Amino acid sequence: MCRRTPVCVLLLAGCCAGAPQTWLELRTPHLELITTAGEREAHGLAAHLERFRGLFEAQGILGAEPGRPPVRVLAFRSEAEYAPFRLNPSADAYYVGAPGRDYIVLTLRGPEDFGTAAHEYAHLMTHHARVTLPAWLAEGLAEVASTVRFRGGEAMAGGPKLARRQALERNPWIPLAELTGLEAPPAESRERGAMFYAESWAVAHLLLFSPAYRPRLAEFLARLTSGAGAGPAFAEVYGASLAEVERGARAWAAQRSLPSVTLAAGAAEAVGMPRPLEEQAAELALAELELVTGKLERAEADYRRLAARLPESAEIQAALGRIALAGGRRPEARERFRKALELGVRNAPLCYEYALLAQDNGVPESEVVTALERALEADPGLDDARYSLALAHMNAGRYRAALAQLQALRLVPARRAFAYYSALAYTQTELGMREEAARSAGEARKYAQSEDDAEHANQLAWVAQSDLVVQMGSGKTGAMRRIPHRQPGEEDGWNPFIDPADRVRRAEGDLRDVACSAGALRLTVGLAEGQLVLSIPDPGRVQIRTGGEGTFEFTCGPQDGPRVRVEYAAAPDAAAGVDGVLRGMQVLR
Repeated sequence: MCRRTPVCVLLLAGCCAGAPQTWLELRTPHLELITTAGEREAHGLAAHLERFRGLFEAQGILGAEPGRPPVRVLAFRSEAEYAPFRLNPSADAYYVGAPGRDYIVLTLRGPEDFGTAAHEYAHLMTHHARVTLPAWLAEGLAEVASTVRFRGGEAMAGGPKLARRQALERNPWIPLAELTGLEAPPAESRERGAMFYAESWAVAHLLLFSPAYRPRLAEFLARLTSGAGAGPAFAEVYGASLAEVERGARAWAAQRSLPSVTLAAGAAEAVGMPRPLEEQAAELALAELELVTGKLERAEADYRRLAARLPESAEIQAALGRIALAGGRRPEARERFRKALELGVRNAPLCYEYALLAQDNGVPESEVVTALERALEADPGLDDARYSLALAHMNAGRYRAALAQLQALRLVPARRAFAYYSALAYTQTELGMREEAARSAGEARKYAQSEDDAEHANQLAWVAQSDLVVQMGSGKTGAMRRIPHRQPGEEDGWNPFIDPADRVRRAEGDLRDVACSAGALRLTVGLAEGQLVLSIPDPGRVQIRTGGEGTFEFTCGPQDGPRVRVEYAAAPDAAAGVDGVLRGMQVLR
């Protein structure tokens, strides 16, 4: 008896269609095609996507992540086969950018579906370029990209989309003010979804090819990616309201002949023919698709069935661990991940997920490090894992290893910048890299989100520029203090009461007055250019030095003018008549 697993559903669909179910696989340098369509269709789609990718690479607008596996394309030969994997009623195809791999899923009946695959590949390229566009423009540009056709060494793009044009002619338009405010294509009905794609195509085509809009398209895109809404961006860049843009798009799409562009496409790379794929490998691919698209109950059922047949599969154990983690079953997840590591799993996101889970559950540090290293072996571009590995090394005192990982990060997002530069400053200080550590602490201060953050960055800077010493007191007890780092032969003139954030100033003059009032002291020093008034909030935090033996004492009131050199934190307070806070004073005579 065939249970209702995805593979059985497809087998039943094949029986009803009067044709045996056959899985084929075709691999190229940049994609892995798994399909139930025919050999000719599979070869044609792979060749088209390789040329499509090469075209955009030649134009210098292809984003790529080093070490990322080839995109997996799952192409079903019929709507019945595709139906169990449809994301929503209006999704005739889709792209998923999962942490470990990219997926494109569609129905493949013949060359008429190549454009659909190109549409989804355009989303992949946008995702890897880290460009965030509003839904209407992302879909509209992908629709225009889907019109690319190759002829010899040339590619033609921008031709009409008959189905989209017919939808615009037969159905009422979604007001552009409403369309541009949607966060995703409508999923409630196929009709509304079709109009969303048709209108998005019309507006994108207008922006790309109309003489009135094309010259300022880059400026318009910059406004959108900076966070501006469509209405303000159109008004600012083109001086047009959304209603005017909609009228322009209607007229533009209704033209009998639409403009297009011809680009040099280069020679096509040779693409081989597909080969038969074992049913078990197809089942694994379908279960993985269910997992990344959130169909967890179905995925778990299929993975458990596969695990009974393949108990030594690291991939299956890791997938079941991920499903258990999503379901809140942390002990099971930990055990599944641990077993997957023992079996040699090389799935980067899963190894990283296990490392995070292990850290939260007191797993030995060596096991966490192993999981993180395994993740980076599989995907050197997984910065989250690299950052976690750097922190693990730093916390264990392996500072050179920590520094190597911190410096290997490709991108430091703003959300992590303060923590990153703080960790870098600490690590560099431990390695004796004082100047570098001070600069890193300065970078951390730029990203401080609170006063505590800023104080922490200041302390890192101070530690980077100071040495830890023991200061002996009269009772032969010692206190740990930090003093400014001195090169050999430099004068020992450190003041432990100077804070890293102080704007230190020094001056020499005659002590004129010491004013004492409830809870406050203030002294006045006469200078050649005037007088300097300094407050003393805490007398215990002022360093007093004399020129020779003995001590120095003064009483409140006017002074007889001993010559002094003062160190103070400049903090002018015009209302109180104060120029700063006294940190140190040396009596010269």
